[in-house]
Amino acid sequence: LGGPMWQMVGRGSKQAQTLILRPTGELALQTPAVLQQLSQFMPGLRVTAIYGGENIQRQFMALRQRPQILVATPGRLVDHITRGSIDLSHISTVVLDEADRMLDMGFRRDLNRILDAVPQRRQTALFSATMSKEIKEIAAKQLQNPVLVRVDRETVAEESIRQYFARVQSDRKNEELVSLL
Repeated sequence: LGGPMWQMVGRGSKQAQTLILRPTGELALQTPAVLQQLSQFMPGLRVTAIYGGENIQRQFMALRQRPQILVATPGRLVDHITRGSIDLSHISTVVLDEADRMLDMGFRRDLNRILDAVPQRRQTALFSATMSKEIKEIAAKQLQNPVLVRVDRETVAEESIRQYFARVQSDRKNEELVSLL
């Protein structure tokens, strides 16, 4: 998702163009670090994490830097929408990552408010480990011509594909992934 997403972001722009919603602050905080590593040769790309538990004044300052990519938790993003401290009017890509988990955490109302605040003309990607009735409802309402990618646990890898694994320390996973890419 990273490569295609970056191609659509105008790095000279001073408007947020991509919104990535993650269920927890920990996940929201990890994403910008990975995106910045992967985009190290794309000067001018700014990514900001918006999540609960961090000093909101620090987030106000980060938003004044005019990031093109916002990574946020639903609750804190709604807080910024309510305060008028964030502009979502130029969002062209929305990623709902771990949508099932966000619903399990009680963010249905927040997700609806956020999705109502972004332009209707946008690309939306929804990732979910399960396809509950609620997820299907969101998909039906928010996605146009969706493509369902289902991974079966019992799926055998194509024989022409070689698979490798590497043991790495858990705190070095992102660096090792970037190195492999």
